[in-house]
Amino acid sequence: MENAHTKTVDEVLSSFGVNETTGLSLEQVKKARERHGPNELPTEEGKSLWELVIEQFEDLLVRILLLAACISFVLAWFEEGEETVTAFVEPFVILLILIANAIVGVWQERNAENAIEALKEYEPEMGKVYRQDRNTVQRIKARDIVPGDIVEVAVGDKVPADIRLSSVKSTTLRVDQSILTGESVSVIKHTDPVPDPRAVNQDKKNMLFSGTNVAAGKAVGVVVATGVNTEIGKIRDEMAATEQERTPLQQKLDEFGEQLSKVITLICIAVWMINIGHFNDPVHGGSWIRGAIYYFKIAVALAVAAIPEGLPAVITTCLALGTRRMAKKNAIVRSLPSVETLGCTSVICSDKTGTLTTNQMSVHKMFVLEKVEGEHCSFHEFTITGSTYAPEGEVLLDDKIVQCGKYDGLVELATICALCNDSSLDYNEAKGVYEKVGEATETALTCLVEKMNVFNTNVGGLSKVDRAMACNAVSIATLPYERRVRIVLQYISPAGPNECSGDKKLFAVLTLPPVLFLLLCYPCTIPSPASPFTPPPTFHVSIFLTAALGFPEALIPVQLLWVNLVTDGLPATALGFNPPDLDIMNKPPRNPKEPLISGWLFFRYLAIGGYVGAATVGAAAWWFMAANDGPKVTYYQLCDHFLQCTPDNPDFDGVECNIFESPTPMTMALSVLVTIEMCNALNSLSENQSLLKMPPWDNIWLVGAIGLSMSLHFLILYVEPLPLVFQITPLTLEQWVTVLKISFPVILLDETLKFSARNYVEGKEALPPLLCVDHDETRPDALNRGISWPFVVIMVPLIVWLYSVDTNLSKLFWS
Repeated sequence: MENAHTKTVDEVLSSFGVNETTGLSLEQVKKARERHGPNELPTEEGKSLWELVIEQFEDLLVRILLLAACISFVLAWFEEGEETVTAFVEPFVILLILIANAIVGVWQERNAENAIEALKEYEPEMGKVYRQDRNTVQRIKARDIVPGDIVEVAVGDKVPADIRLSSVKSTTLRVDQSILTGESVSVIKHTDPVPDPRAVNQDKKNMLFSGTNVAAGKAVGVVVATGVNTEIGKIRDEMAATEQERTPLQQKLDEFGEQLSKVITLICIAVWMINIGHFNDPVHGGSWIRGAIYYFKIAVALAVAAIPEGLPAVITTCLALGTRRMAKKNAIVRSLPSVETLGCTSVICSDKTGTLTTNQMSVHKMFVLEKVEGEHCSFHEFTITGSTYAPEGEVLLDDKIVQCGKYDGLVELATICALCNDSSLDYNEAKGVYEKVGEATETALTCLVEKMNVFNTNVGGLSKVDRAMACNAVSIATLPYERRVRIVLQYISPAGPNECSGDKKLFAVLTLPPVLFLLLCYPCTIPSPASPFTPPPTFHVSIFLTAALGFPEALIPVQLLWVNLVTDGLPATALGFNPPDLDIMNKPPRNPKEPLISGWLFFRYLAIGGYVGAATVGAAAWWFMAANDGPKVTYYQLCDHFLQCTPDNPDFDGVECNIFESPTPMTMALSVLVTIEMCNALNSLSENQSLLKMPPWDNIWLVGAIGLSMSLHFLILYVEPLPLVFQITPLTLEQWVTVLKISFPVILLDETLKFSARNYVEGKEALPPLLCVDHDETRPDALNRGISWPFVVIMVPLIVWLYSVDTNLSKLFWS
């Protein structure tokens, strides 16, 4: 019904042909349901499973990886001898990981499609209606309510449809419609017409809107709109009609993929062409074609190394974590990438209640008169913790917890707040939060009484549902008549003890027999996103250096995929739980037009990537040239000449040529790569803050992920037949010490880069001091946080011991 608010009650009733006292007939209900449908918001049709699967392979980098897998599969057909079986392992693992990546992406997208469904939480389950088949009000499912139904609502009810009020059965009717209009206080309703046909919802004082809550009073009205025709249904239609736009993050990832694909192609071609002179080396049997195929496989390995296979899954997971965090704060996110877009927002046009605020009210301070001396008086100022409707918190005086029962003024205050109160608390088990029933101000006072706990009641054993019920309870004790008289007489006697409250003023006692002793003691008084700095995969530097220097193959595609998706994927996902940077409120919003990687960030990636590549190749070279259990070949024999190794070549006298096919140097390179990536994960705990100020345990999830990743690496090293699949071998203690020696300097390098960023680069872009506000109540020290001495105490002895062990690492550099 259009403009029902402008019409009189009689006009609205006559338009539906309904009587206010009897309601609709069953025939009228049937016709209305056929015409308007059920009273519920329709479920949005999501993408089919097949469409979601196809979307996971639309990314350019994923297609390149798929092409690399196909090429590896074709090349495997041409392998001969013992390598025939192992050659099929690499393309199989690539395809397996691509499928796993697609499964993760589909699962996360399925979760993201539930955004609009969050609106359905505001739909009530039941409603009270008058119909002609019964002489009294009856409860029915809210979805069965139709336009024209006569509906009754009372305090605590959720309005089941848009209703034109016909009569108010109480002195006043107040409704909390903050979810719809953003009004922070409940609105008083009436039945008089509102003549303005263009009145906004706030001005329609004779209307009740679907999903809003009755804060006080009782009323009857006629349903004028149901389902998608309600005001909240119109919001749903607007959300469903929103055009899909590429977010800044999606645009940057697309650009990054295109640029990376071009760079990958050029480097792969360059690596292949650099080695044209080695196509006829003896190791290839003098066959130019065999040599060309061998170096083509190296180029494919380089492509696999350069593609960040785990990037889509990690980004999707981190955005999903952000979505769930916002959902807990009642923020509906329609698209996962929109979460990241908030990071580059400079202007927010928003209402206040329930958006910038939590739409919950709480008492923060209270004052009680301490003493009066002449014209002067002093007060006790108490601070109350907790800012939600949860009846959990403490009362503090001078930052110390106090027992409120020891202050007569607080007991009096608690009595007034408890008795002069029509609100109550309810625990929503689905959402896991406490919700108000009634006025927000009165609910805040109810929570205050529970936090004051004037009777020092212990309710630690109660569930949250029971605690909510107990907060609303008034206990009534009945006793034998004679005993009742004695208790009352003892209670009102000035000399008698007060067993219940400690304050004789708290209760009113009825003296006429039989006496009902009202024990009004409450039985349940209860004492309450930084974008992680994650450098893209730098493994292609290792492959490029290996090919350019002419070293034996240091890493193969299956190893790189393992690092990219498994050992790196876990810490990268855990970085989504990073605490905010200490200086996060000093930073301006990111420029949405800024490329994904540019300027200083590109230099940092280049520096870290260069070290990762050099360290990985250096670890393999260490075993060849300096390890006590290694062959100790010369740089000449290793670099660019190992393929010429034959028993007849005088340059390789005393050298067994099969050592260049040993899995040990490849294992050293892989272990250094994994360990450095774990160190990089620690570096990524903060974009610019030092580990000395933000130690690893600031993100316990990251510590656990690093431990799990290293455990998985040990698994493929020491559990058969995994070493055969990954073409590696177990390492000795000396080799592990060398791995740690080579890996740890990346932390020092990144600490140096962070220091430069804080003091010389990004410090110039900080907001003026007057605009910097610390909004993180849990970390009041913020920028003033000192050095984490436990971290220093752990690391210094470890580093001293590590570099005091001689592993001939220095000989590598002298060589």
